[in-house]
Amino acid sequence: MTKAKPVPGTVEAFPRKDNEGFAWKWTSPKGNEHFNYGPYTTKAVAAAAGRKFARNFTAKPAHTEPEPDDV
Repeated sequence: MTKAKPVPGTVEAFPRKDNEGFAWKWTSPKGNEHFNYGPYTTKAVAAAAGRKFARNFTAKPAHTEPEPDDV
């Protein structure tokens, strides 16, 4: 199994209170918390979903310069 890609902040996976799977919580570097209560089947799946959310949330927009003909 490959090592998980690092993300900014911390991702935590935990069991849901109703015991119907797992959820994740991401704390951004600024201290903001984001949750998703799933349910996810395993703790690893929940953690992976949290990391994916964190990567997408912190991604910089991929803007390209307009072509001279488009202006």
